[in-house]
Amino acid sequence: MTVDQLRRYLLRRTRVGRKTVDALLADPRQAVRALGHVFRSRLRAELRERRRVRRLGEIEEQLHAAGVDWVIGVDEAGRAPFAGPVVAAAVILPRGLRIRELDDSKRLDADTRERLFGEIRAAALDWSVGVASPRAIDLVNIYQASVAAMRLAVSGLEAVAAGADYTLLIDGRRIRDFPYPHRAIVGGDGRCRAIAAASVVAKVTRDRLMRSLHDAVPQYGFHLNKGYGTPEHVSCIRRHGICAYHRRTFAPVWDLGETGSPEFRVWQQEILGCEDEERLGELAEEVKGLENSLLPQELRTLTRLLQLASQRLGE
Repeated sequence: MTVDQLRRYLLRRTRVGRKTVDALLADPRQAVRALGHVFRSRLRAELRERRRVRRLGEIEEQLHAAGVDWVIGVDEAGRAPFAGPVVAAAVILPRGLRIRELDDSKRLDADTRERLFGEIRAAALDWSVGVASPRAIDLVNIYQASVAAMRLAVSGLEAVAAGADYTLLIDGRRIRDFPYPHRAIVGGDGRCRAIAAASVVAKVTRDRLMRSLHDAVPQYGFHLNKGYGTPEHVSCIRRHGICAYHRRTFAPVWDLGETGSPEFRVWQQEILGCEDEERLGELAEEVKGLENSLLPQELRTLTRLLQLASQRLGE
């Protein structure tokens, strides 16, 4: 075969084995030996990937060997963005399953995540997601909202509902007062197959939700920034203010221009414009009764404004 014929033949094959590579490297033609080096590099990369994927399943295999029937991977996506929900996923994969390229979702490009999302859903014994809205994040905090989303995801699994013997594998550290038996693994989304799968499901689900939010409020570019604080997103907030999908208690959002709910802004202007100490005292009492209608951050801000107004009027 000529070099071109050989190249076309090899490129059509899904895999070139070790014996073929050795034959290429032993060929007297320099161009053919160059092909051998290319395919040898590919073989080495495939071997490294097989080893990596095999190591991803070691923690789960240890738990199965210890008698645990169901091993469930749990992870979340969306803690850092300025806007949108936080999404958690819980995934149960068949024992011994190996998925090529499966990794921490943050290390994968969007196309690979989408492809793996389909593979995981098709292969999983069960999977579920939980979502905490921006409002829920503002009412508690991002950590507690993430835990709530995890609880929703885990509770949606049939094995959990049926009271089977299971253990959750969670990325990060142990969760205090979490009602499910779990083992926390720092860096788990890159070390454990089940957690990596959950990270992909959570990330892809959240990205799709953010693309749907773009249809509702296209001026913020959620389909591109996914709610993260990119320079373009910050610029959009400065131009348009915040919307219902922004996390108002996140300091960067709070500090960007006109923020807070319409009710908060009414009270804010009332306090800022107050020039009478008696009326200021009345406002202070009225603000105390707003805990069910305003966000904690808004109440803290109004309290601080009342203190500043009192100092101003007392001078």
